Amino acid sequence: MNDDRDKIRMRRSRVIQAMLLSLNQGQSKGFTLLEAITAVVLIGILAAIAAPSWQALIDAQRLNAARNQAVTALNDAKTRAKRQHVTYEVGFRQQEQQAQWAVYPVGADPSKQNWQNLQNGVKLLDRPDTTMAKKDEIYRIQFNHQGETNAQLGKVTFAVMSGSSIKRCAIVSNLLGTIREGENKPNRRDNPCE
Repeated sequence: MNDDRDKIRMRRSRVIQAMLLSLNQGQSKGFTLLEAITAVVLIGILAAIAAPSWQALIDAQRLNAARNQAVTALNDAKTRAKRQHVTYEVGFRQQEQQAQWAVYPVGADPSKQNWQNLQNGVKLLDRPDTTMAKKDEIYRIQFNHQGETNAQLGKVTFAVMSGSSIKRCAIVSNLLGTIREGENKPNRRDNPCE
């Protein structure tokens, strides 16, 4: 009889050990609700801190790409003018939500040109930020057969549509047709692009 009691006690002991073991294993397989909430809150805080920096980086990349397209268009007009011995013009315009540029010979109808879109989310700023000559809602600059400007100087300035204070510009800075890139310094008065 003692043997039967010992066997029953041993079985009970094994069952209890198995139950305790399964309970301990179940607890180590997941997170508690408190741990999960803490992780979600920390991820949210980190995202809130990083999001503005990330957006500023994306805005700067868009503006740099738009400025590079403008500089390429200006250089293309100079090259075509010298190669073909014809005065060429570069036009920049804002068509609804899209900033555009085109290169064409002076005297050609701008509305019939192949207008290229700048980066999405980028807008062309009006005066006083853009200082090129404006005619028929198109900012223009001309390069003669020597690649020089026709007594015109100026800059074309871009910003992002999201309202950030970042600006980028392409500048024709002298009569020889020197083209340079510029950007704004937000801490300066009127926040000019130079």
